[in-house]
Amino acid sequence: MNISNKEKTVGFNTVSNLMKAGMPTLNGDDNGLDKNFTKITFSFPDWSQLRGQEYKTLTTMNNSQRNMAKEVLQQYSDITNIEFIEKDNQYDTNIKFGVYNNVIEIIDKNFMNKKDYFLVEGMASYFHKNPDQNKKINNINDYNLDGQIWINIAKTKLITKLKKVQKTENGKKLLESFKENADGIATYFLEGNKGFSLYENLNANGHIDNQEETLDIGSKIKRNYIHEVGHALGMGHTFDIHLESPDVEENSAKYSVMTHKKLNEELGNFGNNYPMNPLILDTFVIQQLYGKNMTTRTGDTIYGFNSNTERDFYSLHSIDDALVSCIWDAGGHDTLDFSQYNVDQKINLNEGAFSDVGGLRSNVSIAYDVVIENAKGGLKDDYITGNSADNCLEGNEGNDTLLGREGNDTLYGGLGNDILFGDDGNDILIGEAGNDVLFSGNGDDLLYAGTGDDTLIASMGNNILYGGYGNDTFIIKKGNNIISGNQGKDTFIFNLSEKVNSNNIIFDFNKEEDSILFKSGEDDQIINPKLVQSFTGNKNELTLTYENNKTILKIMTEENSNIPSLVINVTGKFSYDELLC
Repeated sequence: MNISNKEKTVGFNTVSNLMKAGMPTLNGDDNGLDKNFTKITFSFPDWSQLRGQEYKTLTTMNNSQRNMAKEVLQQYSDITNIEFIEKDNQYDTNIKFGVYNNVIEIIDKNFMNKKDYFLVEGMASYFHKNPDQNKKINNINDYNLDGQIWINIAKTKLITKLKKVQKTENGKKLLESFKENADGIATYFLEGNKGFSLYENLNANGHIDNQEETLDIGSKIKRNYIHEVGHALGMGHTFDIHLESPDVEENSAKYSVMTHKKLNEELGNFGNNYPMNPLILDTFVIQQLYGKNMTTRTGDTIYGFNSNTERDFYSLHSIDDALVSCIWDAGGHDTLDFSQYNVDQKINLNEGAFSDVGGLRSNVSIAYDVVIENAKGGLKDDYITGNSADNCLEGNEGNDTLLGREGNDTLYGGLGNDILFGDDGNDILIGEAGNDVLFSGNGDDLLYAGTGDDTLIASMGNNILYGGYGNDTFIIKKGNNIISGNQGKDTFIFNLSEKVNSNNIIFDFNKEEDSILFKSGEDDQIINPKLVQSFTGNKNELTLTYENNKTILKIMTEENSNIPSLVINVTGKFSYDELLC
């Protein structure tokens, strides 16, 4: 099915253009990047051995850091046509990874005059396009500066803040002593307009003894890896340092790992988590640079609980797990499964849309040009919106609202009092347990209410309405409908607006329990059509005839018309008084 692209907002285009303009890619001779396939080599140099006396804290990555780097490269490879190839660290490569303990010594020493650089969490340069394959590495400067990715392993703790004008002699001595002994590794300070902030590094020996540690999926450090690799591949920030930062929603952590802005509570809430993979803007921009990887997850993929993605940032194993992820998927019939969460959720299957999942807000998004067909809600009240594909939406428990939108959709309300909208397409709406409301749309729909006192509303098309168990209400506005109330006291309400053009069959009318009502289309007032032998041209006249154990009601809803616009066939023979309240 061809799914049309969602139109991008002005803010989205503004920020994506800044991200593309921030680095060399798509400028100058880099316009020639092969979007069908790009091979990029990477390595983990032995910085600890190579740094000698010239550098203090440039350090070789340990195994956990290397694994994190490889995971992030895989994330970018999943969404773009890039093959990352690991090479021996004896020779230069397109990308080189390392860590440092608070001091970025590899760049221009003059840059260090900016004292706040002690807190910078990483840095990267655009990948080295033509490394010398034959030049053996003997010292640290043999590596080309291009394509170096550095991650800060310092663990900074604020000790205290001091005003510039100290009221006591001891205060002045404390500041002077701290400044004199601050080595930029174990201790360091920042000078602001009003005073000084004094810091301690809790990982002061990290460059000497780089300990293995677990790097959690939603940690800030992993977000730093994603950010810096993005730079090395050509993505700039969501702003230009020479211009005013765009004051738009898209310049935020909701859309990109390349922003420096914190997530505003009005835009979303990630809890204590950071983005776990490249987000919606990052995916769009990086695919502009290298093309879309159309081999990624082409089968029937499940995201969330019961995930078969083999990616931790798409997988949930318990209700304590969380996702802050953007979904890229190249094909198949796919499902968002958030069925075990016991919180209200909003799930949106449209490309470019955000979902509120697991108690967070705007934490799951769907990349552009991605079609996800199915969704499973959780144990509370879910609001699930489908797209133009053929969707299967399951509310599960709680009082859910399901919107099928375009396509031939199947909607299951589950337990609770649910509202199901078929919208366009030939849809199947199944209320299941609870007092549900089922709305047909513009197609030919099947409405099956299930148990409970349900309301079934037919608007257009050729529909089948089945009430199931309970006292159900059928509201017939338009369309040609086959209706079965089944068990319970059922009420059949028909719209008497002009040009209603509706032909209906009621299969199991029980005169002891069921009733037929007519309401005006204008003010929803009950109207009792006048029984006549033949139409006289007046509005709201009704004729009643019998044919083959069937009672036929024909109602004229327009003045001066010879053709009844509403016809109701009731199985069995009934009088006017037996049918109407």
